[in-house]
Amino acid sequence: IVNSITVGTPTSGQTAYVLPASPSMGKEYYYFNAAVGANSALIYPRTGGMTLNGSTSAAVTVVQNKGCMFMCVANAGGTAPQWVAINSA
Repeated sequence: IVNSITVGTPTSGQTAYVLPASPSMGKEYYYFNAAVGANSALIYPRTGGMTLNGSTSAAVTVVQNKGCMFMCVANAGGTAPQWVAINSA
């Protein structure tokens, strides 16, 4: 994921996407899963980055026709960003 808004179309099973390595603090990224079938998207932080209450390198799942907002809340040294994810239900 490199743009502020990404519309993905996973085509088989689960397709993985990766958040930016060096985002600025407070930067938001939006992802929408526009899959035609019942395919989920897995959104990962870069290696060493954190999501899900501090879980290192853990994915956030975004199911078909749903979206998720990611915001960088910490980026100590620019190498291990920490993310907040707000996933639509």
